[in-house]
Amino acid sequence: MRNAGTVFLVFTMACGSDVLGSNRSDYGWLSGSWCMETEGRVIEETWMPANGTIMLGLSHTRDGDNTVAFEFMRITNVDGVATFIAQPGGKPPTSFVRTDGGDRWARFENRTHDFPRRIEYRRVDERLVVEIGGPGDDGQEIAMQFEYQRCQ
Repeated sequence: MRNAGTVFLVFTMACGSDVLGSNRSDYGWLSGSWCMETEGRVIEETWMPANGTIMLGLSHTRDGDNTVAFEFMRITNVDGVATFIAQPGGKPPTSFVRTDGGDRWARFENRTHDFPRRIEYRRVDERLVVEIGGPGDDGQEIAMQFEYQRCQ
């Protein structure tokens, strides 16, 4: 129980201010559960509503009953800039700073990361379109697009 209390205290301290900061757009368009199926795999990406301090997300990819990938995500303020932080497979976090955005879309970049270097979320009608991009093994630009619908 002592560890649980410590985790709660650290979480409470981290959530003490508006960590989405002045670059915060209304990320409400991102919240909810989004699903897509590709090549027999189901990908579900779920975003909790922003509480004014942080927005938490989780991606889960499964093939039948087997989990083939998962990722912890968050959007928070780092040094006054909205930042997307990804932890695929529970690995150490990688940060992508917001470089552009507008009504119902945001682009985050990390120009020193191998792949992806760019992550873009865009709400198009009732769909959530996510594009990741960056150099492939041969140095040529690769862009991968994921088109989600609300989960049933």
